[in-house]
Amino acid sequence: MHDFKDGEGPVPAKRHVNPDGSEGGWVADTAYVAKTAYVGPKALVFGKAQVCGSAKVSGNAWVSGNAWVAGYAQIFGKTHIYGSAVVYGNAKVYGEALVSGNAETFGDTKVSGSAVVSGNAKVSHNALIKSTSDIAHGTLAGYDWTLYRTEKGWVLQYGCETHLVTAWAELHDKLSKRHTGSVAHSKWTESICSLPME
Repeated sequence: MHDFKDGEGPVPAKRHVNPDGSEGGWVADTAYVAKTAYVGPKALVFGKAQVCGSAKVSGNAWVSGNAWVAGYAQIFGKTHIYGSAVVYGNAKVYGEALVSGNAETFGDTKVSGSAVVSGNAKVSHNALIKSTSDIAHGTLAGYDWTLYRTEKGWVLQYGCETHLVTAWAELHDKLSKRHTGSVAHSKWTESICSLPME
């Protein structure tokens, strides 16, 4: 039994045995951690969370709810991954960052500091999110959008498209043909290209 301090009191749990044979952190019986995954001695995995593949959860990080961490993702520091959030690929989430809701963080993304990735936000490629000012998300014309900072500049993920903000205007005609009948891309291109981006 272990108390994960989530208001549920002590629940059935066990310590994870890491691939190198070392004793890992606590994992609730309702959660799943693959034998190939690493969970540090102070890290926690509970609720119905899943840690798969070669993912690593260490430091004082915890993964809970219906969250899913997979691939070669690394979660460390005081990071919290919860809700139905998904972190995979080579993504790194650390510091005191939070990933929650239905958010997806993947690719070679780095989320750190006090950054929050939440809601239906999707962050990928080489994103560098260090604070709340490095990301924004919402919905327009029925499609989710996420705007975030990368090494190459600001990137906009909208619907099934992900491009540098500076490329949206150039791709306007091509995107319009690809999404015939959708005024959403046209409206967004007009508004996003007028924003001052550093």
